[in-house]
Amino acid sequence: MRSEHFSRAQPDDSPELSRGNSSLGVAGLLGTLGIPPSHGRVVMLHTASWLLFGLFVGSVNEQLGFIVRTIGGSPWLVPLVVSGPAVTSLVAILFVPWLERYQARSLVALPRIIAAVLLVPIAMCKGPVSLAVVALVALAVQNVGDVFYGRLLSGLYPSTSRGRLLSLPMLVQAAAIACTAWGAGLILKSGPAAYRWFLPLGAVLGGAGGALILGFPTGAQTQLPQRASLGTWLREVSADRPFLMWTLVYFVTTVGYWLANCAKPVYFRDILGFGYEENGIAVAAFYGTYCPGFLIWGRLLDRFKSLRIMIASWILFGAGILVMICWPGFEGAIIGQCLAGLGLAGNGLAWYPVVLEFAPVDRVDRYMGLYMTVFGVRVLLGGLISGTLMELGPMGSRSTLLIASVTVLVGVAGMFALRRRAAPAES
Repeated sequence: MRSEHFSRAQPDDSPELSRGNSSLGVAGLLGTLGIPPSHGRVVMLHTASWLLFGLFVGSVNEQLGFIVRTIGGSPWLVPLVVSGPAVTSLVAILFVPWLERYQARSLVALPRIIAAVLLVPIAMCKGPVSLAVVALVALAVQNVGDVFYGRLLSGLYPSTSRGRLLSLPMLVQAAAIACTAWGAGLILKSGPAAYRWFLPLGAVLGGAGGALILGFPTGAQTQLPQRASLGTWLREVSADRPFLMWTLVYFVTTVGYWLANCAKPVYFRDILGFGYEENGIAVAAFYGTYCPGFLIWGRLLDRFKSLRIMIASWILFGAGILVMICWPGFEGAIIGQCLAGLGLAGNGLAWYPVVLEFAPVDRVDRYMGLYMTVFGVRVLLGGLISGTLMELGPMGSRSTLLIASVTVLVGVAGMFALRRRAAPAES
């Protein structure tokens, strides 16, 4: 059943994906990165879209928590804007059956465009609560499109070279986030209200990146699944025991990630005393190491099982969080961020392929729907726990980071123990 996905994967020499790739300079760059010319057009379009979305993430997503805390928001408001948008993932299983017959590129692009429009009112927000509410609504809408990115990806790239083909768009996106985050630190410190024009500008760039997705090739046409009720397809996916086992151990690991993600803005601001500039440098260090990470992990992903890549990447992430705790200061934060970023780059490349390896080609949205629902549970759980811990006292963010690192490493141990039983079947 699972091998069906690979047998129907789009071949490397697809004529639709190679159309328009005539630039020798671009071809040389792609050849250096190990990307075949037959996929040059779609890789470059994907890269352009992810570049713009990287500018959005660096200027909006990675700044919101720190801005909310800096302008007087409570520690509870930080997890609200960092993890709150995942609330839409909780109902992913409800809308997947109705949308799985529409083109994936539209289902991914439109929520990003709508979210950009919804973020514009931030220009009128003068306090942390109004800013948090506007951001929560907009990013929750954007999160809807992530459910269908798995189907979009499976139609764009063949399974045999997906790691290499994904590495360039992901690398460029990470570089854009790093550079924008660094620049954002300098811009936001220029005045207490600078965020009111800077965040809407970043939102416009994100919307433009979403619009580019509408130009993606549709990829190989796959057999559409028969219409089924929610209960029917939930039973179908739930019968895949290896997938459920992987989802369970991954749940534990990523709860730790979201604990850390929600706590870092408060830790940087309250414990380390960072301003906008120092926070921008720390975020840039995290995403800057994604760039070499994507090149390294992308090639390893084409040689080893995705699950093994995830295990190695999460070990590095957990180690990076421990470094930040054990070495409190600017230098420790930067080194910890670099280790965590290098590790998380591997997971950023591997988690979609893992789901795609489990899912039959005509059931991708159903597997992604269940995955995203569990994603919403763990993100909101991480935000709830972190918010509670950080309200307990001035050292709450440090305690949260310690618990986060332990949780990540416990999850990794479970993933390693179940690597054979939980791994998808060989194609």
